[in-house]
Amino acid sequence: MIKDYNVFGNNVIESLLAEEYEWKKAVYTPPAMKDQPMDIADTRSAEVYIIPRTKKYALLYRVLQDLFDRTNQQYQFMLNGYISVKIQRYTQKDDSFDWHFDEYPEDHNELTRNGVRRLSTSILFTSDFTGADLMVEDPQGIIHTLDKQVGSAIVFPSTWLHKVSKLESGERYVLTAWAFGDI
Repeated sequence: MIKDYNVFGNNVIESLLAEEYEWKKAVYTPPAMKDQPMDIADTRSAEVYIIPRTKKYALLYRVLQDLFDRTNQQYQFMLNGYISVKIQRYTQKDDSFDWHFDEYPEDHNELTRNGVRRLSTSILFTSDFTGADLMVEDPQGIIHTLDKQVGSAIVFPSTWLHKVSKLESGERYVLTAWAFGDI
């Protein structure tokens, strides 16, 4: 796992936050949650916008690829160059995302057309909120949190448990991305 504090400059973050997105309720259940007993409505409350891989966002994707490549020096996953990116916002009191994996550790039998999620990242775009802490549990059971500093990032294997605690006040905007690879 790595933590970084200046993945994007403030001008990039401000530019992304200033855009008018078509926000959608985050109701997608990642494959890693398909066998969990809870209904997704009980585990996740936020809104998302998927950032397309277009010329407009080419620099964003290059910066994220570099971040994943640097982190992967530690893990040596077989990344395939595919990245998925979205912005999430938590704006309502109690918005949260319960404990989950982005890729279920024991279920690597089914490759999607893009492979499986190998690395996950969260990059904080706002800091004027309380609650809504990103917590990541490593294999030793140690809980790591994302610092509440604009631009701070945490990158970790997609098979690690993590959650976002309930938002108490303010608005939390975060960019999340995944690097895919082969098993």
